[in-house]
Amino acid sequence: MLLKAFLVFIIPTAALLAGVAVFSCLPEHKAVQRRVSGPGPLHWGGTPLNQRPKGYSAEEAKAFWALLAEGVASERHMLKIDLAFPVVYGATFAAALLLAWSTLGWSVNPLWLLAPVAVLVAADWTENIVQLGQLARLNAKGEGELSATWIGVASLATQLKLAMLLVCMVLTIGSAGCLVEHHFRRAF
Repeated sequence: MLLKAFLVFIIPTAALLAGVAVFSCLPEHKAVQRRVSGPGPLHWGGTPLNQRPKGYSAEEAKAFWALLAEGVASERHMLKIDLAFPVVYGATFAAALLLAWSTLGWSVNPLWLLAPVAVLVAADWTENIVQLGQLARLNAKGEGELSATWIGVASLATQLKLAMLLVCMVLTIGSAGCLVEHHFRRAF
């Protein structure tokens, strides 16, 4: 039971950390980071669009992407790669929750456990697909017009993604805790 509790916690955590590590090693990510975090007039100093819990406007997205200049191509490439990542971490959250569900014999329909995971993955895909569409409206120098409506959709998807990520993390940590509690209740 303790091993299952460990697996329920560590599998999604490891997937998320491994994904961040892999993205951090990609040359495209490094190119974007250099453009927005380096010294000088291009310094962004803010949270990247995909990590803003309060969302962002078309003006903020355009300002961020304008800083990239030649890095716009790298950002597009990163967004395309990022379309695969939700499948990985979504599968690990689903596996962890289903493992806990089956071990504990919960009477709740497993689809309810998987609903936040499905919303998380759909929101992440929506965020990336809309941002890719909007980036296509900009030239190599980051100039062009963005749709405030579509950036609003991407912003809402970002907010939903971050909220569902938190929900999934709480569910997996809580499930692991239930497994530990169940183990000790049975042992004593």
